[in-house]
Amino acid sequence: MFALFEPAALEDLAPRWATRVPEYPQVFGYSSFGHLFISNAAGDTLAILATERPELFPMEATSVEAFRQAVLVDEKMRDGFFQGEKHRAVASRLGPLGQNEVYFPVPYPALGGSGAPETYDKGSVWVYLEIYGQVVGI
Repeated sequence: MFALFEPAALEDLAPRWATRVPEYPQVFGYSSFGHLFISNAAGDTLAILATERPELFPMEATSVEAFRQAVLVDEKMRDGFFQGEKHRAVASRLGPLGQNEVYFPVPYPALGGSGAPETYDKGSVWVYLEIYGQVVGI
């Protein structure tokens, strides 16, 4: 459901989204549906950027490890916020994600799509974020 990596410049990977959250210039991961895990330059203030809304959720965690334990391992977060049931349905139909891939609805709900699990496809997280950012006016 999640991919974590060494912090990288959000501006390099998802420049449209970097302009939306300048106080969080680092990205250290993403969810299978394209939520971005971001931090300030020092890496001690973390947040989730829910790109489908789009909405920013600051976290109390002050390190990636604390974030992992408080957010990614928490069953309520996995099943609720990260839509565990939908993830399982989509992954069952499309198979596991490759490196730098996410699941996304076709068409996007912002363009009239339903967002139902059977409408999902998979592809590059960075291409998805660029295109979706254009769709929602970022």
